[in-house]
This record gives sequence, C-alpha cells and structure tokens, in this order.
Amino acid sequence: MNTISLFEYKRVPKDRLTHREVEALLRSEPPLIEVKYATGEIIPQNRVGVVKVSERNIEILPKIYKEQDIEQNRELVAKNLLKMLDYSEYFDVSELGSADLSTIKDFNILEIIIYIFAKRLQETLQDQPYREYKVVEQVLGSIKGRIDFGHYTNPATMHRIPCIYNGRTVDNTLNRTLRYVCHLLSGTVSQDFTFSRLRNIVEELDGVTLAPVDIQQIEGITFSRLNEQYKPFIELSKLFLDHSGVSPQQSNFETFTFVIPMESLFQKFVASLLSKEKWILPGAKVMSQQSIGHLASTSAGGNYFEMIPDIRVDIDGKRFIVDTKYKEIETAIDIQSSDVYQMYAYASQYGADGILLLYPNFGAGRKEDALRFDLTAPPGYKQSTIPMFAGKVRFDYDLLAEWETFVQEFSDLIRKTLV
Repeated sequence: MNTISLFEYKRVPKDRLTHREVEALLRSEPPLIEVKYATGEIIPQNRVGVVKVSERNIEILPKIYKEQDIEQNRELVAKNLLKMLDYSEYFDVSELGSADLSTIKDFNILEIIIYIFAKRLQETLQDQPYREYKVVEQVLGSIKGRIDFGHYTNPATMHRIPCIYNGRTVDNTLNRTLRYVCHLLSGTVSQDFTFSRLRNIVEELDGVTLAPVDIQQIEGITFSRLNEQYKPFIELSKLFLDHSGVSPQQSNFETFTFVIPMESLFQKFVASLLSKEKWILPGAKVMSQQSIGHLASTSAGGNYFEMIPDIRVDIDGKRFIVDTKYKEIETAIDIQSSDVYQMYAYASQYGADGILLLYPNFGAGRKEDALRFDLTAPPGYKQSTIPMFAGKVRFDYDLLAEWETFVQEFSDLIRKTLV
C-alpha cells in the first residue's frame, strides 16, 4: 500500500496528490486541506489521521516538530499520535508496544488500527461467536417446538414436519456486520499477518451470511451483557462503513476517512493527564467540558452564551480554569486577545483563583517557563487580580519509551502554575 505523509499546516505542492485525492480531501466536512491556487500548494488543516483513496493512504500527522525536523521524525510523530489516542480513550491501543510497531512495514495509522481491530476481534471470537435467540421456521424429521399446521397439510409429505421454535443462531446482524467488514478490510491491508487474521475471522464466521450491511442495520443492534464485549468492534465497524465508499465489487474500500480534530485530542489528552495521573495534584477534583452557566440572560428569562471551560480544577479550597489552545505561540504578543477575554469571563463566572492556558510546544528540545499575566479582577471580586499563565506542553518525546519523563515535565509545569 502506497502511503504519503502530510503534516498540519506544512505547505506541499498540489501535484504531489492526484486530482481525485485532492477532491477527496476537500469533500470532507470540514475540508482537510486548503488549496492555494495562486502558488499551486495545499495546506493540511488541523485534523490528523488517514484518508484512503483507492490504492494510496494519505496520512495527516500533527506538526509536533519544526518544519525542518518533521520528515525525519515521521514515525515517532505517528507513534506519539497513537499513544495520545489511546491515553485519551479515542481508540484503545494499550497493548500495542514498540515491538508490535516495529513489525509493521511502511508504518501508517490505518494499518495499525485495522491490525488492532483484527487481533482483538479474533481473540474475542475464540470463546465462540455471539448467538442470538430468534424464531426459526424449519422443516424437520421430528417435532421441535410447535408444528406449523398451516403448512402441514400434504399427506405425501407427512414425514416432513414444518416446525416453529426458538433457536440460537450465529447468523445475526452483529455477526453479519463483523464478517462483512473483515471481508472488506482484507482487500485493503498491505500486511500479510493482518490479512491472515481478517481472512481467519471471515472463515470462523462461516455460518454467517456474507452480504452488505448498512449503517441503519448496525444502529438497530441491541447490546446486553451477553454481547457487550462486541460493542467496540461494532462501533469501529460503523466508523469504517460510515466514512467509506465501497467499490461495486464489494471487496474493497474505495475511500476511507479516519481523522480527528487536534484541538479536541489535545484537550482530551491534557484532561486525561490531570485526572489519571493523580500524583500530580493530590486531592484535586478535575472536571472536563462541564457548563458553569451562561454569560447573558434576557428579561423574558432566556439564557444565552453557555460557558463550558475545557477543564476545571478544584484543589485545597482554590478554583482554577485550564484551557487548551492548539495554536503556535512564541511570545506574549502571539496570545490572542479573544482567548484572554474568554478566560476572563470564565474565571469571573466561576470565581477562579487562577487561569492556565496550555499550548503545544512545536519546538523540539526546549523546556520553557510559563508566561504570567495579572488580570484586573472585576469589582467586588475576592482578590484584586487574577493570575493567568500561558505554558507549553512538549510533544517531541517518544511517548512510548519516555512516558515517565514526559509526565514529570508536564507535572512541573502544572505545579508551578496551579499550586
């Protein structure tokens, strides 16, 4: 499988992609690229993942490194992205280590996702495929359930008894979804061991009808304690089908899109660090994406402009607002005034003792102190100023091999600003 790697905001000549590939990137909502027709360049936007168009994977990776460094660090950036997806619970890759990654030639995110999907599904199916109770109408040689007397009228065939009974069958919508998707994916992957796993799953589900399944049918699947272990596989199958164009031969994905907004991933990753690594802020209560009220109301009683900070942290009787901004800043002048006004409104409403703005550090190998500003508090506030810090989180570490070092540096930044 041919793979081309692009990086957020890094301009590349438009002719590196075919016309069909450019159109596929533009059709996404929102568009994954901006086209500069005057210069003949395209600029990937801040969404990362994989777009498959026919026989080529277009991989969009986060711009963690400065422009001169990103090409040679492509594999590290991709591994770090998978770690962030796992830790933020976008996609579970927890059992995938460096050894697994090194076995995959021409490393790309889509191949990894399919590999994990196939590996875990095969392990889950080892017990036995999910069987569902359904009413079965079948002609048998002996009575089972009750006789369907409406069809038991021909004296010449009295030895063949039409029966109606409740039976457990593997041929249900859940299994049909899994078999169909594995059949399609087997025509997409380039790695032999992933292909083998997918084909084995198709064979293991031999008693299941192999036929196209649409999103509406998948939405109708009901989960219970008997089949809840298959829910992650069905959700991912739905994503595969929902973001794909299937070829007329029903044996391959013509197009496939798996992309994530980096603003959302950055926010979820920081929130996960603060909530999971409890030793950073012992005893802290961390709240993510929760409303603190509205900025305005009307005389008619309506509320407008809901305020939802990225993260709130309550610790030792103090309250803090933490907001993530997936933007590049070098100095204080790069901080947008609209972001500061937003934080001021949040802090005033919440009664915050401090504010922390967190940005990604796009410069490799640099640990920087947070910038401090003192915002004038509104009249009657509990303090005369509200301290606001702007700090950077470094992502040039190998998050698989240097996780503890990364978290320690993040902890140092948090402790210097919130404690």
